[in-house]
Order: sequence, then structure tokens, then C-alpha cells
Amino acid sequence: MFSGTGVYTNLQYFWLIGAVTPVIIYFLAKRFPRSPIRYLNAPVIFGGLGYIPPATPLIYLSWGIVGFIFNKVIRNSKRGWWLTYNYVTSAALDSGLAIATIIIFFALLLPQVNPPQWWGNTVVSSTMVSSDTALR
Repeated sequence: MFSGTGVYTNLQYFWLIGAVTPVIIYFLAKRFPRSPIRYLNAPVIFGGLGYIPPATPLIYLSWGIVGFIFNKVIRNSKRGWWLTYNYVTSAALDSGLAIATIIIFFALLLPQVNPPQWWGNTVVSSTMVSSDTALR
């Protein structure tokens, strides 16, 4: 499986990338302390990449936009509001996601209703990851 002709032959080297990347980021952040490199976190980056196959780019774009608005724009312009309501807003967004997931499960998935077909929910099933082509 991990041998020279195996399907996962190159995956055996990713442990090295995972071990070296945080060290590189650390030394770059020490060398350039005022650069955006100090905000990089290799475990978070690599952990987030684990969710890419079932996730669409729309999900990552939404996370990025909401995170930028709340943690950059609102924090810099309305600091008092952000300090008071940021965690409440975060909890509300998380709770809303959980409640919407439960509603979607009981309204669409449990009765096996076919959802509307559009690019945002069909692109995941048309990738090489979801087909047998990736294994050949």
C-alpha cells in the first residue's frame, strides 16, 4: 500500500512535512516579527485541509468572510461592541448552525426528499475523490 507502486506511496512523506512546517513558521515569525507569518498555525492549516474533500469552496469562503468581518473590521471599528458581544455572536452562529442541521435532517434527509440540484451541492460528487478514478 505504501510501497513504490502503491496507491499511497507519497503519503509516507507527509509526516516529515507536518513536522518541519511548524518549525519553519516559527523561525520565519522570529525573523520577521511584524509580518503576517506570525498568524500562521500549521496544525490548524493541516487540520482544516482534512475537511476539504467533502467541503466545497463556498464553505471556506463563508468562514473566511465572517471571520474577517468579525475579527478585523468590527474589532477595529466598534471595539466596545466587539468586546461585549463577540462571544455571544459566536455562540449564536454555532447554535444556529446546529439547529439548522437538525431541521435539515428531519425535513429533508429523514423523509428522503431530493434536494434542489445546483452547482453548490453537486460539485462534491463530481470530483475524483468521490469516484473510483482516484484509486486507479
